[in-house]
Amino acid sequence: ERLRADLERMIELERAASRGDPDREAKTWNKKLAEANRKRDGYLDLAADGMMSREELREKLSALEEVRKTAKRELEAIRSREERLVGVRAG
Repeated sequence: ERLRADLERMIELERAASRGDPDREAKTWNKKLAEANRKRDGYLDLAADGMMSREELREKLSALEEVRKTAKRELEAIRSREERLVGVRAG
């Protein structure tokens, strides 16, 4: 019982460290990722139509790539935390 209580406490601490509701957090990062992909397509269209210089396109795509990397990293962190929590409960 003591071990189970300690494990439950550890799970609760891990959840608190995850900055809130993992599902809501994942949804937010998925939205950011989708928005970055949408903007990327728009920038490519503008560049193809000659309405944006190559340099502007490079700058915009570079900034979007940082957003995409951050979103993917955060989604992976959420997934890892959830797997750890499931593993602790199963163990």
